[in-house]
Amino acid sequence: MKKLLIAALFLFTFSLSYSQWISNYGEKGGDVNFSSAKGTSVTVDSEGYSYVTGYTYEFATLNDIITIKYTPTGDTVWTRSYNGTSNKNDEGMGIHVDAYGNVYVVGFAEFNSKKTDVIVLKYSSAGALLWDSAYSSTTAALDDKGVAIAADANGNVYITGFTTNFDLKTDIFVSKYDSNGLVWTRIEDGTSNLDAQGLSIAVNAAGDVHVAGYITNSSGNTDIAIIKYNSTGDQTYMTVVPGPGNQEDKAWGIVVDELNNCYITGYITNSATGADCHTAKLNSTGSIIWERSYIGSGNQSDKAWGIVVDTDGSVYITGETTDSYGNINYLTAKYSAAGDLLWDKFYNGPANGDDVASSLSLLSTNSVIVTGKSRGINNTYDYATVRYNSSTGVESQVNRYSFTGSTDDEAMDIAVSLTNKVLITGFSKLVIDQTSDYTCISTISLDFSSEMIAENNIPSTFTLHQNYPNPFNPSTTIKFELATGNNVKLAIYDILGRENSVLVNQYLTAGSYSINFTNSNLASGIYFYRLTAGSFTDIKKMTLVK
Repeated sequence: MKKLLIAALFLFTFSLSYSQWISNYGEKGGDVNFSSAKGTSVTVDSEGYSYVTGYTYEFATLNDIITIKYTPTGDTVWTRSYNGTSNKNDEGMGIHVDAYGNVYVVGFAEFNSKKTDVIVLKYSSAGALLWDSAYSSTTAALDDKGVAIAADANGNVYITGFTTNFDLKTDIFVSKYDSNGLVWTRIEDGTSNLDAQGLSIAVNAAGDVHVAGYITNSSGNTDIAIIKYNSTGDQTYMTVVPGPGNQEDKAWGIVVDELNNCYITGYITNSATGADCHTAKLNSTGSIIWERSYIGSGNQSDKAWGIVVDTDGSVYITGETTDSYGNINYLTAKYSAAGDLLWDKFYNGPANGDDVASSLSLLSTNSVIVTGKSRGINNTYDYATVRYNSSTGVESQVNRYSFTGSTDDEAMDIAVSLTNKVLITGFSKLVIDQTSDYTCISTISLDFSSEMIAENNIPSTFTLHQNYPNPFNPSTTIKFELATGNNVKLAIYDILGRENSVLVNQYLTAGSYSINFTNSNLASGIYFYRLTAGSFTDIKKMTLVK
């Protein structure tokens, strides 16, 4: 008897992100063993120009604050570096662009050989340094650092961080700047005159400033602290949120809503379950409306690093959770305005290793997008950017990025333009030889407009097909088959070999794939697309005719 095996082919469709542009910036000093450049913060203006800050290494001056402006298509408009007078370590930590295109950077710089000072820089839209403002505590030999920046509707900017006092303890530091420079500074040392630091800052529509961080209690352990100032610098409240274990508790993110409530997230430490994500909602007077702890399945370390709130008052947090096997995964969770947990989702990369989300943002298309670092199948970290439906929590898109030749890539910050273009910055580590390596700033722009269709049949060979139609304008379809699961990259190049777009840069299982590529920004001409999947590589030519 003959047996007939009938295989039904099922199609499924999902959105796919591709890179509109990629920029890698790094300066190697005289000794590449110590060369480094890292992007720490990114923002985008109303016209789609993006701005990155961080630091870059110069052999003569060590780390300098770096600020870069990009066009919407990824071309560099200008690059500026700032070096403190001691030629030591200077770093940009946060960036903001105002309605006129002026750029504000907060961070720290060294002006003598023993300490760092808070630094705020203002650049014009054309990149001219308009002013720099440094703050130094009276303790000459210890550090002061600015770490976060926010702005109000009137163009004033606010920063937070810490300063060091005469008792060699850190205090929460908050300053307001108008277009001409410093307006006021406030220092808060908590209730026990022990270490306190501001870690995040937000401003509501009334110009009230909210700072989240921590203070140290009398037993020497830290508690979450939230402080509110009005626009003239008067303190409205300070609310302290102690954890149940009287151990390390810190708030790493803060946002405000249209009703002048504020929301914080971070973690509290419990003696039974370790660090637990902790999120709280406070009203305009500082009273806690609700607070929620999140304990992961592993009852181990769970920490939240970022928070956003939507127009309905729903709250989204992201960070890391440890499962019962000891692996760290992305955690993204949504709470209702009343504090109910609506969904929690996890991302575990293809290596089943450690994956840590660092930042998140909202898209106007009913989506929340998260980025961070994730272990790939080569056991190195990649940028991993995940998109979820904000209503259901269903994962709809994943983009993995690694710079060619890098050993690790770590995304630090995310921003979203008015047209839902996603900007991500961080750094890539590249190895020169067995003893030498360096890092460069890697900034990518992602677009989620492509659509890929996959079939669940398993091909016997790797194949890249000719696109159809060809010539095309402005859309074409590219098909390929994978005989086994692999890290896959499908990229578009111009006739000079310059990479224009990355359509796929992630792990895909074995199967047949079809992707619709549309990019109206390309000029007419000949382009090439290359598929790389493990050791398989193929290149084909296509023509755009407008």
